[in-house]
Amino acid sequence: MDSNQNNLFITGTAYHFIAAYHIAKERYSSSSYLNFIYFSKSEQTDYEIPDVIPNSNCKIIRFERESWDELVKMLELQSFKRFFFFHENNIFNKYLAYQLKQKGTIICLGPDGSKPYGIFKKNHEIISMFKDTWVDYKLLKSKGLYFPRLIWSKYYRYGSCKLLDEVWLQYPELFDAVKNKTFCEIEQMPSFKIQFLNDLINYFSFNDQLLFENQKIILYFNQPLNSKSLIDKEVHILSLISEKFPGRKIIVKLHPATQPSVKSNLKKLPFLYIIDDLMPAEFYLAKVYNSIILTGWSAAILHDFECTQNRFYYLFPFFKKVKDKVLSQISIIGFPHVKIIDSLDQLV
Repeated sequence: MDSNQNNLFITGTAYHFIAAYHIAKERYSSSSYLNFIYFSKSEQTDYEIPDVIPNSNCKIIRFERESWDELVKMLELQSFKRFFFFHENNIFNKYLAYQLKQKGTIICLGPDGSKPYGIFKKNHEIISMFKDTWVDYKLLKSKGLYFPRLIWSKYYRYGSCKLLDEVWLQYPELFDAVKNKTFCEIEQMPSFKIQFLNDLINYFSFNDQLLFENQKIILYFNQPLNSKSLIDKEVHILSLISEKFPGRKIIVKLHPATQPSVKSNLKKLPFLYIIDDLMPAEFYLAKVYNSIILTGWSAAILHDFECTQNRFYYLFPFFKKVKDKVLSQISIIGFPHVKIIDSLDQLV
C-alpha cells in the first residue's frame, strides 16, 4: 500500500482514542487507507485492546507515555497523508508535526474534549507563554531533539499553532476562531452514533453491570479536583441532589485520575453508588436511558445520543462560586444538548 495514504494518530486519553478511531472509521475506512492509531499507556489508560479491530483498517499501537520522545524519533522517518494529534501543546507532537509537514503531510488537530469551547482569561498570559515555551524547548533539548524554528506554547488558545492545516471540531459553530487566533481550515467531526460506541465497547473489557441500574437514574461524572474547597463543594452538591431526589439512585463514575483520598471519602457516602474503574465515561453514557446526566464541566457529555432521552447538565456555576484561582480564569459555554445550571431547581 502507498504510504502516502497512511494516516497517523497520536492519542493521550480515552477521549482522544475514541475520537481518533471514529474519524478513521467514518472518513478513512476505504481500502486505500491504513490508519495507525498510537495510544499512550498510563495507569489511567491501562486497557487491553486488540492490535487490530476486526472489519477496520486501523492498527492500534500502545506506547508508554514516558517514551513519547522515542516514538516521535521513529515516526519522523516515515511518511503519512495526515497526522492527527490531540494535545496541541505537547512539544513532542509539535516537533513531529514540523518534521512531517516538511514532507507534505497534512497536519490536523483532533478534538481535545471541551477545551476548544472554553474561554480563558489568563492573568499575565504573555508571561505564561514565554515561560511555557522555555520549559517545552528545554524538555525537547534534554531528549536530544532540535526544533529549528520558534513555535510559541499558547496554552490558553486553541488551534493557534502555525503548523496546523486543519482543526477538527464537534461543534464548529460554537468555536471562536478569532479569539483563539485560528487561521487554518475548520473540519466538522463526523457525528457520533450510539451504535459506534456499542461496537467499540465490545473490544474493551467493559462491564456495564457496574451501573446497578440504567434507567431513571442520576449519573454524575466527576473530575480530578485538587483544591479542598472544590472537593468539599462536590460533596455538598451531591448531598443536595440526594435530598432533592430521594427516590433516585445517584451513580458516580469516578475519573481514573481522582485522588485516592477523594475516592475514599465519596465511597463512604451512603447515598452514592460508586463506579471506580478505568473504562471511558462515554461507554457508560451509551448504556443509560431516560436519566439525568451531570458533571461539573467534563467532556464526557459532549456526545448527544438523542435516542437515549437523557437530560444533560453542567454544574460549573456551582463550582465557580468557590472562587478557585484556576476556575476564576475560565468560562464555559453550553452545548445544544447540555444546559448550564446555577440552581438544582432546574434539574428535571
